[in-house]
Amino acid sequence: MKALVKTQKGKGFLELRDVPEPQVKAGEVKLEIAACGICGTDVHVKHDEFPYWPPVTLGHEFAGTVVEIGPNCRSAKVGERVVAEPHNLSCGVCYLCRTGNTHICASKRSPGWGVDGGMAKF
Repeated sequence: MKALVKTQKGKGFLELRDVPEPQVKAGEVKLEIAACGICGTDVHVKHDEFPYWPPVTLGHEFAGTVVEIGPNCRSAKVGERVVAEPHNLSCGVCYLCRTGNTHICASKRSPGWGVDGGMAKF
């Protein structure tokens, strides 16, 4: 499948690449992306002005439909329409996480670091 990938550190280095279709793991869902926003974070990543872990598929604000669920996934159903703004490795215990503000947790790692973005089919 095609994806918009920031391939390495430095200004630029964006490529439309063929990447493997994601495989669903336990507790995860696979989404078919319907729309993806271009956020200021994406622009900052392009210009190497924001922490990221390449290679990474850009686009962390997207909407789509659940097309597959992994084992032990209890919170989604196939066919369900969802929106997402994925963040990875937030601590889950600090004040910010406990109040629903995981996007500004000091431990958060995004984009990249195990979760890719919505500028791809899945």
